Amino acid sequence: MSGDEGRGVPAWALPTAVAALSGWAYILTLAPTVASSRDSAELALATIELGVAHPTGYPLYTLLGHAFISALAFGDPGWRLNLFSALCGAGAIGLLADLLRRLTGSGQAAWLGALVFAFSPLVWQETNVTEVYALHLLLQVAILWSWRVWEESDDVRWLAVISFLVGLSLAHHLMTVLLLPCLGTAVVLRWRERRERRELWTATRALRLAGWLLLPLALYAYIPIVMATQPEICWTDLTTLESIFGHILGGGYAGSNLGIGEPAFWQKAVRYPLGLASQFGLALILVPLGIWSQRARPRELWPLAVGFAVSLLFALAYNVVDPDPFYLTSCLFVAIWIGAGAAWLCKTTGRAPSWLRRTTRTLVVGLPALSGFSHFTANDRSDDFAIYDREMAALAVAERGAVFLTWGDNNFPLYLHRVHALRPDLDVIPLRLTILCNLPPELQAVRSRGDTLRGEGLAQTLEAVQTLGGRPRALVAAPVDVGSGWESFGLFAVEGGALTRLAPLRGERTPSDDVDRSAEAPRARDAHPTLLGVTPAVRDVAQGDVVYLRYAWKLSGRPPTGARVVTYLGDPAGAPALRPDGSPAFEVTHELGRDLPTHDRGLTGELGELLAHSIPYDVPSGDWTLWVRPIWDPGAVAVGMLHVRQADRVLWELPRIWRMP
Repeated sequence: MSGDEGRGVPAWALPTAVAALSGWAYILTLAPTVASSRDSAELALATIELGVAHPTGYPLYTLLGHAFISALAFGDPGWRLNLFSALCGAGAIGLLADLLRRLTGSGQAAWLGALVFAFSPLVWQETNVTEVYALHLLLQVAILWSWRVWEESDDVRWLAVISFLVGLSLAHHLMTVLLLPCLGTAVVLRWRERRERRELWTATRALRLAGWLLLPLALYAYIPIVMATQPEICWTDLTTLESIFGHILGGGYAGSNLGIGEPAFWQKAVRYPLGLASQFGLALILVPLGIWSQRARPRELWPLAVGFAVSLLFALAYNVVDPDPFYLTSCLFVAIWIGAGAAWLCKTTGRAPSWLRRTTRTLVVGLPALSGFSHFTANDRSDDFAIYDREMAALAVAERGAVFLTWGDNNFPLYLHRVHALRPDLDVIPLRLTILCNLPPELQAVRSRGDTLRGEGLAQTLEAVQTLGGRPRALVAAPVDVGSGWESFGLFAVEGGALTRLAPLRGERTPSDDVDRSAEAPRARDAHPTLLGVTPAVRDVAQGDVVYLRYAWKLSGRPPTGARVVTYLGDPAGAPALRPDGSPAFEVTHELGRDLPTHDRGLTGELGELLAHSIPYDVPSGDWTLWVRPIWDPGAVAVGMLHVRQADRVLWELPRIWRMP
C-alpha cells in the first residue's frame, strides 16, 4: 500500500474527495434543461411519464430516474434528470478511485487516473445531460470494483455480488456484455490456480450465481406491464411478445455492424489513438508503464487486456451516427492503466532525488488539473438554451389549433408541450409516428404500413395529419427540422424565422411547372430587390422574447433564386453584438420570398414578409441597431433600433413570450 492508511487517512477519504470534485465540476456545467443531446428529450419523456424509451427500453434508468425526479420536487424536470446523470457520474469516478487504490496500492495514482478519466470529454459530455451512459458507467465500475474486492478477500460471496451487478447492469444497458470476457478471464485464472479446491465451483454454486444474475433481469417485465396500461410515450407499437423481445434485444439496431475487413472499420481504428489523445492528453504516456507494471500480476493484466480488446473491437465495428459513447468501456480500461502507470512512476521515484519526487507530485496534481481546465469550456452546458429557445419560439408563434410536426429525433417540442403544458391547443406529432403511443386511428394505420419518413409513407402521414380531428389543420414545424422536397407531397414551406408553415400548393401544379414558367419570365426577374424598410413589432424586448419583424421589398422582377438576407444586431458602426465566446449573439438568415408560393409572386411591385425571431439569452442588454444585409449587396442597411433588456431566467418557469395582437 502507499501508506495513506498509515498516516491516519481513512480508506473512504480518497474516493469521497474524488467523487466530490468530479461531481462539483459536472454540476457546475450541468445543462439547465433538456439539452441538445440526441436522445435527451425522448428519454426525459419516457422517464417523467413512465413510458417506454427507445431500444432496449432502459427499465432501470426509467424507474430510478422517475423516483429521483419525484423525490427532488423542484426545478425543471429535465434539469433534475441532468442532475441524476451528474450524481451517477460522480459516484462512478469515486468508485473508480477506490478500484485504482486497490489495484495499485497508491492513493496518488488513484487520484490521477480517476480524475483524468472524469475530466475527459467523452465522460464529461455524458454526465451533465439526460442520457443513459452515466448510470451505465457507474454500474460498470461497480462490477470491476467488486471483482477486485473478491480477488483481495478470497470470499466467494462476492461472486454473488458480481453476478447480481452484472444482471442489474444488463437491465440497464446491453453493452454490459463487453465486461463478461474480462470477468470470465478472471474466473479462469482463479480456477487454474486452485485446482485442489474445485469444490468451490460446484453445480449448486453455479445455479445460485445464475439466479443472482437473472433476478434483476426481471426488471424488463416493466415493459409489458406498462404497455398494458397504454402509456402515452412509447418508442414504437409493442403489442406482441415478439415485438417486446425485439425491443429489449435492440433489434431495431441490427445490421449496424462493420466487418473487420471493411475500410470503414480500419478508418475508425486508425483514428482511435488520436481520439485517445484528445481524451487523456499527456496522461496517455503512462499507459505503457501501467501495462508493464502488471506484467508480473497476470490475474490483473489479462482480464483488463481481454476486456479492453473486446470493448474496442465492438466500438470499432458498431456503425451508428453517434459512436462516441460506445468507446466509454475501452477508455475505462485505458484509465485503469494510466493509474497503474502513475503508481509505477511514484514507486520508482520514491527514493530518487528530491527534485524528481517533486516533479512526480506535480505531475500527479497537474495532469488532472490540466485536463479539467482545458476541457471545461467545451463541456460547459450551463447556458445551453439553444434548442429550448428555438422550440419555445416556434411553439409560441404557431397558428392556433395547428399540427406541429417534428422531424427525426427532435422531440423537444413534444417535451415542452407535454411536460410544461405549453400550447395545449396544438397537436405535436413526430413524423416518425413513434414516441407517441396513443395516436389517432388514422395515424396508427399509417404507422402500421411502414416507413413514415420516406416516399409514400411520408405522403400518407402528411395527408393524415392535415385532417386530424375531422377538419383541415394548418401544418407547422421548426425550421431546422424541415426536410427538402416538400413540394413533391403537394406542400411548400413558408419560412417565418422561429417557425416554418407548410401549406398546400394550389391546383395541380408541380415544382417543374414553376421552373418552366419562371424560365419564360422577363430577364427583369433577376434584378435585385430594394429594401424599403424593416419594422419591429416592438422596440423593447427582453432576452428570450420573440420579436416580429416586418420586411418590405420593392421588386422589379422575381426574387433571384436562393436570394438570402442576413439580419443582425450591432453597434451604430455595424459591428455585430457578440456573445461572451466572441460569436455573433443575434444573426439570422432567411430566403427572400419564401413566405409566398412561387406562382403568387408578382414580377413587379412590393413584397411584404413577417418573420418571428427569438432573442437569445446571451445577447448583451442595451440599445442595439438592427442591421439587414442582403447577400447581393456588400453593405448592410441600418433599419431600426432594439432595446434589449436582461431577463432573469428561472429554470422551472416558462419565459414570457411576445405575442402579436
